[in-house]
Amino acid sequence: MDIMKAAHVLGPSDVQIKNVEKPQVGSGEILVSMKACGVCGSDLEKIYGKYSQPSMRLGHEPSE
Repeated sequence: MDIMKAAHVLGPSDVQIKNVEKPQVGSGEILVSMKACGVCGSDLEKIYGKYSQPSMRLGHEPSE
């Protein structure tokens, strides 16, 4: 089982880095290995409780 790290919002101002299983790549898909990513405004809204979904992942601003 391959493992990767992911930033999860567990509640308002509660962000934790967790080890999660790498997703399976399907036909026509790719898996990108990111070394770093930024935190954008929508991530901040999640961190400060503007969204109510449990255990959301952060980080959709890739960096090289």
